[in-house]
Amino acid sequence: MKSSIPYVARVVNRRPATGGLNAQTLEDAKLKAPQTLRSRTRAVTADDYEHIAVRTPGVARAHCLAPGAQPTRPHDPPPGQVVVLVLPAVDGVDHAGTTEQLALSPDLAQAVQTRLEAHRLLGTTVHVRAPRILWVAVNATLRVAARTDPAVMEEARLKGEELLYRYLNPYSGGPHGDGWPLGRDLNRAELLGLLQQIPVVEYADGLRVTVAESSAAAVPVTAAQHLVVPFDALVCSGRHRVRVDFARDDG
Repeated sequence: MKSSIPYVARVVNRRPATGGLNAQTLEDAKLKAPQTLRSRTRAVTADDYEHIAVRTPGVARAHCLAPGAQPTRPHDPPPGQVVVLVLPAVDGVDHAGTTEQLALSPDLAQAVQTRLEAHRLLGTTVHVRAPRILWVAVNATLRVAARTDPAVMEEARLKGEELLYRYLNPYSGGPHGDGWPLGRDLNRAELLGLLQQIPVVEYADGLRVTVAESSAAAVPVTAAQHLVVPFDALVCSGRHRVRVDFARDDG
């Protein structure tokens, strides 16, 4: 409390605050101002649709699947139809999320649809839906030097899981830390490299990656060396398991 109030000793938040944003930087304003001026009355390019969609309250990310001359993939939009994939803004996806958390609510989908309808060109049909989510779970063993302190080993285990949850995340993951790119494949080698960044870790092995299309899938599928992510899908963390053990002495 900045000033005293009679008979009030303290004030607490019983629920965490939601919906807050950092102040816009000058550099960000310089980039977004031309977009606003360019697309304030109509949506023509894929960037226009994405820019308008993310201005809807409750939208974290948007990606436009612009139609090609002829559909070549099962989920390609036909000519004349624009599909906008919307990822809702949610709290608490720093660790394993759930299908329900990332579901696009009918109200939010309708709000985005209404906003885009006001800007679309005549003869264009707009369809709003959620991206597909691939739930990726990682099991790995971190190898440390013999006689490493147990407390240090536990710290390395927690750090390993933290790195995985942060990297395999549709909001804060990916190579640039701004959310897993739509349709970007995942290679097991990059996960090993990620875990080996931990200072006390000599190397990581025993890596096993499983993938499912639902967070509650009973039998996830073991991924190959290279996980192919569909062009309209994002990666999200399932339940990771990291253990720490001493490095094996091959001699």
